[in-house]
Amino acid sequence: MERGLKRRSLEELDAVGIDEKNFSSGQSHISVLSDPKGSRVLEVTEGWERASAERLFQSVPADQREKVEAVVINMSAAFLAVTEAKMPHAETVHDRFHVAKRLNEAVDNVRRDEHRKLQGEGEATLTGSKFLFLFAPENLDSERRAKLRDLLGKDLKVGRAWTLKEQSLHFWERAKARTALDFFEGWHARAVRCRLKPIIAVAKMLKRHLLNLLKQSSPRESRPSRLMLVACLLYFVNMLVLGIKVLFKAIGGSILTCLMLTIPAWLL
Repeated sequence: MERGLKRRSLEELDAVGIDEKNFSSGQSHISVLSDPKGSRVLEVTEGWERASAERLFQSVPADQREKVEAVVINMSAAFLAVTEAKMPHAETVHDRFHVAKRLNEAVDNVRRDEHRKLQGEGEATLTGSKFLFLFAPENLDSERRAKLRDLLGKDLKVGRAWTLKEQSLHFWERAKARTALDFFEGWHARAVRCRLKPIIAVAKMLKRHLLNLLKQSSPRESRPSRLMLVACLLYFVNMLVLGIKVLFKAIGGSILTCLMLTIPAWLL
């Protein structure tokens, strides 16, 4: 990993993406710096706080940071603050992946609250429905699409939340900032009147970040899922190599001995 980082070329880097990923049931976090145009991971570090973002930006030489024109970022206050400090000249952009993530979380919170209430009344209407409301309809098989249509035909809060989430996707279809702004204002007005607290909270957050959302067409969107998978693999490989080095120094044995002792335990 270290050799790869040394060999990387940053000459054509004019946009970067910064994001975080949690695993182990949310107990561990990593932050990732990526090249959204080249679809490559530039740096991975532990944590998701301000210091983590600072380490990521420090991995890019100062002269190269001056050439970066746009930073694709989630809506973390810590990440935004570091971006403004390290790359004040660059445009800050929020892409549709992060918006969809927040809205999916809001829809799921509405579904869970309503499911608990229905269960308390002896109803199992929403049992097993989680992924019906999180997956795009075109990614569901015919049986699940039919079940989703049935649930949407009922007077359910999660149905209203899902509809608002799906309607928000049309924002990204607007080719001009003016039409995107007009669409958002209409969607926001409906969202804040929906009486669903998780959706209202996200709608207000998006309103605060609207200027950065309107810039979404600046850099080509990243591929977060693929980049995050690569970043996690690099992180775990790096931790494995570090563990082998520490073990080697501790027992004074050969590299082969360390591998024999370490890898089986890691695989388990």
